[in-house]
Order: sequence, then C-alpha cells, then structure tokens
Amino acid sequence: MSESNLDATIIIPHFDDLKGLDRMLSSTVSMGVSVIVVDDKSDSTVRVGLKTLVSNYSHVQLLHNRSPKKGAGVARNIGLAECHTKWVLFADADDWFLEGAGQILRDKLSENKRADV
Repeated sequence: MSESNLDATIIIPHFDDLKGLDRMLSSTVSMGVSVIVVDDKSDSTVRVGLKTLVSNYSHVQLLHNRSPKKGAGVARNIGLAECHTKWVLFADADDWFLEGAGQILRDKLSENKRADV
C-alpha cells in the first residue's frame, strides 16, 4: 500500500557511504516525501557511484557542497536553501526509516498542525 504524498523533505548529508545511503534512500520510497542528498566532498570515485545511485530514485535530488567549508551542518544548510516544503526532516546517510514511517509521520502531523519536525 503506497502512502499519499506528504509536503515534507528529508535532507541527508552524504560523505563516502554509498551502501548506507542506498539503504536510507530505499527506506524513503514509500513515504511520499522528497529527499535532498547533499554530497559533502566525497572522494571522486564515490561521486561517480553516487550519481548512479541517486538516478535510481525519482524522488531524490542530488546537490554538492561546493563551499570552502565541509561538514554535515554545512551540507544540511545547502539542502535547506533548496527545500520548498512545509516540513523538513534531517537524517544521516547511515540512518533508515522503518516500514510505515511515512504514515506515522502523517498521523503525528495531523494531530498537531503546529508541530516542529
């Protein structure tokens, strides 16, 4: 059962962890959310694999940290500048969501329209 779209974006900083990121992205497919992955200056060979990986997920946008600074906070801010949804969630590349997470999130947000996520 697919869940309806949720006006939310998950922002994920990424650095050299394609396996973890693949698991994370596959766990977001049925959630009905947008995903922004911000690569934080991964190795050049990893960046090639990253582009291929992200192309397998139509709900994912790939950005790159081109600033002189590095770090998860910098990457999150780059993603946040490109985010245009009502709700924003931050996750890491080695996290993942359990089945039904989108519906749980949807239920919690409908209970409290002023919730911060």
